[in-house]
Amino acid sequence: MSDESVRSITLPCDAGQDLPARRFVAMSATGIVLPADGGGAAQEGSVLGVSLETYDDSEFALGNASSVIPVALLDGAKIDVETGAEAVAVGDPVSTDGSGQAKIADATGDEILGYALTAAGTGVGEIVTIVSVKAGRSAVT
Repeated sequence: MSDESVRSITLPCDAGQDLPARRFVAMSATGIVLPADGGGAAQEGSVLGVSLETYDDSEFALGNASSVIPVALLDGAKIDVETGAEAVAVGDPVSTDGSGQAKIADATGDEILGYALTAAGTGVGEIVTIVSVKAGRSAVT
């Protein structure tokens, strides 16, 4: 893992939804969830960070796991993020798909969540390192 200067906080997970590690997450009324495609407020909230651990709701329900996980804040840190089925090149602005995986911020309304420091091919689940930025700027096509 090549995370650097990561500032993280622990946040409660939404009951009924598993959250993989290295995915973008957003806040909902009941805890953190996978964000809407593009990272905008189409779901309940904008992307606020990257999950640093996996949350398994079934393990929590059995009493074997906590309901909180650490989340890396998007504040200039170097963070590893899992990619979707889209290639990402060094320097690309990065957003999120509906699974919390990194994609290129190339559609109107996509929030720019960081810039790629490493490249990833088209294989789902590859890891790309980004320099995170506070969400809010949108990509323009």
